[in-house]
Amino acid sequence: TPQFRSAKQLVEATTEVYGAPEELIGFSLGSAKAISVGTELGIPTTNFNPAVGPQALKNVPIGSENTIIATTENPTHVLAGLKPGAFKIKTLLPLQEPEYLNIESAIYTVVKIAYFRTFEIKSSH
Repeated sequence: TPQFRSAKQLVEATTEVYGAPEELIGFSLGSAKAISVGTELGIPTTNFNPAVGPQALKNVPIGSENTIIATTENPTHVLAGLKPGAFKIKTLLPLQEPEYLNIESAIYTVVKIAYFRTFEIKSSH
């Protein structure tokens, strides 16, 4: 995509002036760019809660130096764990429990959605 090409061009331009970076660091979509560019240019990466799809993870070769630091509810690190030779994974608990992990909150949300849908259906007649 243009964003990924632009990220690679930025790293290449920076390398011409300052020399190759020791590491690329990214968060979320920035991690996807860091992993892609780092893989292509042979630069280690550190990534926080990366938003990287299975296909992108599949393309990372064994022996790449990628560290993923993710909160426990982020699913990407599970997929990356299937390729231990390409990713070192560290997990940590989130500062605040997400609502969908809190059973009482989840039940309330489901009931609220069910009520809204029932109300919406009855109101449309």
